Amino acid sequence: MRRDGGALANRLVAAGAEVPIYMAARLGDLERVRALIESGANVNARDMDGSTVLHHAASAGWTDIVRLLIERGADVNATDKEQWAPLYSAIPGDHRDVLELLMARGALLTTDASNKSTALHVAAEWGAEEVAEFLIAKGADVNVRDKEGFTPLHAVLGWPHLRGDDGNSVANVVESLIRHGADVNATDTHGDTALHLAANGGYTRAVELLVACGTDVKAMNTHGETPLHLAARSGCVQAVELLIAKGADINAKDKGRLGYYRSMPAGQTPLLWAIRNGTMDVAKLLIAKGADLNVRDASGMTPLLLALRGERENSVPRVIGGKHSDIEDDDERMAWHATRHRAYREMVIELLALGADPNPKDEEGNTPLHNAVHDADKERIELLITKGADVDAENARGATALHQAACESKDITELLLSHGAAVDPRDRQGDTPLHEASLRGHADIVALLLSKGADPNIKNSAGQTPLDRAIRRGRTEVIDLLRKHEARE
Repeated sequence: MRRDGGALANRLVAAGAEVPIYMAARLGDLERVRALIESGANVNARDMDGSTVLHHAASAGWTDIVRLLIERGADVNATDKEQWAPLYSAIPGDHRDVLELLMARGALLTTDASNKSTALHVAAEWGAEEVAEFLIAKGADVNVRDKEGFTPLHAVLGWPHLRGDDGNSVANVVESLIRHGADVNATDTHGDTALHLAANGGYTRAVELLVACGTDVKAMNTHGETPLHLAARSGCVQAVELLIAKGADINAKDKGRLGYYRSMPAGQTPLLWAIRNGTMDVAKLLIAKGADLNVRDASGMTPLLLALRGERENSVPRVIGGKHSDIEDDDERMAWHATRHRAYREMVIELLALGADPNPKDEEGNTPLHNAVHDADKERIELLITKGADVDAENARGATALHQAACESKDITELLLSHGAAVDPRDRQGDTPLHEASLRGHADIVALLLSKGADPNIKNSAGQTPLDRAIRRGRTEVIDLLRKHEARE
């Protein structure tokens, strides 16, 4: 019923069609409604959504038709399929005269709605401050709960998408509810307070109002998230500043999520959330306020690893030919990714400059240097080494960055060697970088490694030398090169 049926009704009338009474009511055609009633039309007739004639008249704000329908026996508390009464239908349009009339004729502030939502919840959801004040004056309970545990204070902050609100009406309703005694620390079924929802929605003024009246800034919901977690995730710098100023725990860890916002390992801090979501202004603020730069979540991810991952995922080679749900034009899409890539690169530089550990390992044991070598990113390699990256760090397979470089790039291999990388490290299979380069037929890399002292006769765990590897793959140029260096099978 709350979908606009006026356009359809107008077309029907223009075509001379027989119009149902509920359509005439929605059009505001008092005389047609009156004539239909006199002809025996049912004043409690329902449309396919279960809405009565009174729902339609109330929704459109036709006071005279509402009065006529009530006088002719319309049920003021009839509910549609969504358990909305006519009183609820009048709220989004702020039809005060209709509300006054309905309540004077016995309309209830609550219905038997399955979600237990009340008229005040509806007014709050729609940001209707004056309606909320009117309902409160009529006895509406400011702390009543729906089935999700939402109070009207939760409702105004939890459903802004219903009206495309810019935040002003939200804050006005919040202020009104607080003034009338709303419990600012009430929690819903997810453990969220109104402050959680305000922070998540980025409603700075609402956050300010709530913290000013004593809302617990350290309250945790069922996921272990504080309002600061949600403000950081949503990217609201002002809300983050307000919460920190009021004593929010900047390094609080959550309990993780499973299949809600998205599956997420436990131990997320506000900083980890900010970097995950690319809200770099928030991340920089948190860092400036003392956030732990080397914190790890349950999966071992640190701020630096997350920033590096974000940088890699938004690099140009990775996004060419890909898709983005909101950006269809290739040039615009590439520009979007390039902007994010720069933001993540700047975050990497800032984290390293401030002393973040340059050697954290991901789930495969790779350090940032391993990944930089994999991406052939010389600038990042130089940055990491300058900031203390271990050039000989091993991953879970025992491979160093030089093993990776020897598989792909002479320039990167040379760069690592120039920074002191060991020339003959062994991985878990006993293979050295020379084994890797020989297997792949990279004669230029083989020559470089040999010139730096690599052992041409070193054997892996299977007893194979680099020459054995080259022969197996038929790498003729490499075979000749190794034999010139007295390599043996």
